[in-house]
Amino acid sequence: MTDTPPPDENAPDETKPSITGSAINAAKKAHASVENAGKITETFGDAISAVKWVAIAVTMGFIFSFGWLAYKTISAPVKAAANATESVTGAVKAGASSVADGTTNILHRLHIQTQNQKRTDKLAETAFKRLANLPEAAPESLAARAFWATNFPGHENRVCQLTLEFGAGDIPVLIAADNKAHASAKSLGSKKDRVMRIIIRADGDDMPLRVEWDDESQHWLMKWRATSMTKPLEDQVAAQRIHDILAATKSCQMPHNDVVMDWLMEDAITPGAECSLAKMTVAVGVTSERHRHSNCTETIHVLEGQIEQRIGDEWRIMSAGDTCLILKDAPHQTRNIGSRPAVMMIAYSAGERVYVKD
Repeated sequence: MTDTPPPDENAPDETKPSITGSAINAAKKAHASVENAGKITETFGDAISAVKWVAIAVTMGFIFSFGWLAYKTISAPVKAAANATESVTGAVKAGASSVADGTTNILHRLHIQTQNQKRTDKLAETAFKRLANLPEAAPESLAARAFWATNFPGHENRVCQLTLEFGAGDIPVLIAADNKAHASAKSLGSKKDRVMRIIIRADGDDMPLRVEWDDESQHWLMKWRATSMTKPLEDQVAAQRIHDILAATKSCQMPHNDVVMDWLMEDAITPGAECSLAKMTVAVGVTSERHRHSNCTETIHVLEGQIEQRIGDEWRIMSAGDTCLILKDAPHQTRNIGSRPAVMMIAYSAGERVYVKD
């Protein structure tokens, strides 16, 4: 019989599994699990990131789509308003062009063309000075006063009455300068606002014309009155008649043929003349207006008839061949005491007289 040695308590028990191997295996499995979890987490993170960017892209697309839609919605009325504004602007421009064309047509319709502007200027310049210096004489009838007030504003009772023969018998003509309109400009030494109004009275129909100074062109213009809808005469005929009327103002007569002044020499006729000469005819029984001239002397020589001449407070009788001198600023007036019209030659020491009603 063989003896069996007692078991060694410190010897490893081979019948039991090794704790160290199991721990290592467990650690390896845990590490693998952690790696797998990390991969899963990384994959999940990538997925989350992808989802995030997709969400951002979708959101941006939505925002862009909504913004574009909002822009279209908002800009549509603005564009419509802009188009409407452009249409209105175009219409306004077209309307303005039409108005300008219409105004041009009206001005062209009213304007009377002249073939000789130099002659028109000379006649008008002379006529205006004559008319502006006429003595005042109000018409007697209320109807005549109303007619003057309507057709000759600013006339100051200085309306010249003429009778001209235009190929169809004697035609009455009235012409006056608008002194009130020119008063302010005259005080400043300007030629602005000078206007002459003409009425040709033929067969009961009044034919209104006007001659006015154009400061821009420095010429006198002939026109139909603004209320004239048509031109009763061709421009050439109308211009000739206006020229005839302006020239006839040298023998302007006051209403009722009381006094006729036929100017032969003055600055308006011959610039620089520095003297005036006129033939004056006074109707029977008529007494001229008491007046004086502040810038010149006046010499009266009786050619025909008999007059009573007042100088200051003295009256003297004068017949054909008699002459008298009236000093500057001396009040005077003439009365025809004969049985026929009195005719006198009158000379002044100034080319343009200053007439002062006394």
